[in-house]
Amino acid sequence: HEAPCSVLIARSPVGEGVFPLSVVAGIDGSPGSLEALAVAEELSSRFKTRLRILLARHGDVDVVHAELRAPGLELVDGPPVDALVEAAAAADLLVVGSRGLRGLRAFGSVSERVAHKARSSVLAVVTIRPAEPSLRLSVARSILILSSAPKPSRTMSSLAEAEILPRP
Repeated sequence: HEAPCSVLIARSPVGEGVFPLSVVAGIDGSPGSLEALAVAEELSSRFKTRLRILLARHGDVDVVHAELRAPGLELVDGPPVDALVEAAAAADLLVVGSRGLRGLRAFGSVSERVAHKARSSVLAVVTIRPAEPSLRLSVARSILILSSAPKPSRTMSSLAEAEILPRP
């Protein structure tokens, strides 16, 4: 919760080959989630991989705004954490927004709970408003990396090769 930048929780990829083979983006229509979607779209484009965009219809979500921004959006009924963890089970990378909440307000946030429960790597994108839209991916380049995998090297190597992360 105290990270001043986006956070990548690196876990072993599902399949063999280049990481990521598939990306899931979880959105709720909020500005932070749409920023995460922009990063997920850039990563998916750069790695030439499939992008699945999900919105869990539960609680206060802006479905109309999300559908306008993401025409291929999949709507799922149920709590967002459960929907995202299930969707990410067969993916290499789950990208979600983080509103940058601190203290008790951050306790139990969707991004935090997904980061703990998902089997895939999780990128929690902290919203930073760059002066130019072309700098959007540079937000993702400022990443704090946490690894729970014994050998996340393929994950890191793939991101470094795509110039998303610095080379180890």
